[in-house]
Amino acid sequence: MRLARHIERSYSDPEARLRAAYLTPQQLIEYRRQPTRGALYAVTARQGDCTEFSALFVALARALGYPARMTSEFLFTEKRAFSQPNHHAAEVYLNSRWIPVDANLALDPSFGYGFGEGQNRKIVLNRNSVWIWSNLFPRGVSKRRGKVDVSMHWRILDGQGVD
Repeated sequence: MRLARHIERSYSDPEARLRAAYLTPQQLIEYRRQPTRGALYAVTARQGDCTEFSALFVALARALGYPARMTSEFLFTEKRAFSQPNHHAAEVYLNSRWIPVDANLALDPSFGYGFGEGQNRKIVLNRNSVWIWSNLFPRGVSKRRGKVDVSMHWRILDGQGVD
């Protein structure tokens, strides 16, 4: 909330506020692969991976009063098979549309992602939830109380159906 109030005092234009929220994770967080820990952890520990970059942007945007959501995505790389989405980014609602925001991949301009821009090298699978299967299966599908037994494997095929 303190970061959001600072942004709010510094900028009056909605887009300028959201761009400041987009830059904040880049300025505060050192990229480090890790288990999912969220926005508060990212601010206090000053580290995280794409999930924390996205979570911090979403938390700031929402604290500023703008609808924002995380996305679960397949980011196309040389790897062609995945057991789960391999990237997380965000979207924010501004000027009557959802725009993509990727503070993590923007660290390297060669990726072509950032605030309101992104190349077509990814598929967005889910919005508002970190893992794609988190809202697909009803409770009680597992014999273990409170657990879900799920095994998934995804492959990316070209337009001809070939790996």
